[in-house]
Amino acid sequence: MAYNAAIFDDDAARREGAKQFKVTIEQVRDLFRDGWVSRNCIVAVAASNNDGTAGLQKDSSFAAMRQEIETKRAGVLARQK
Repeated sequence: MAYNAAIFDDDAARREGAKQFKVTIEQVRDLFRDGWVSRNCIVAVAASNNDGTAGLQKDSSFAAMRQEIETKRAGVLARQK
């Protein structure tokens, strides 16, 4: 759902909007080509068994993309206990 008219609370609307925010790997690569982003931003990726790049495990065609995200793009890998 792109818009939920039933949400009036700003925090709830922000959470709903964050769920809809998705970027492609190409958009991430473009951001890293910008020197400012590389010097001033930290990318954190969830590294649990059911979040972050774990969704790419089920399809071996995403193996290279998963490795790139985890090794070249992520400054922080966050593992839950």
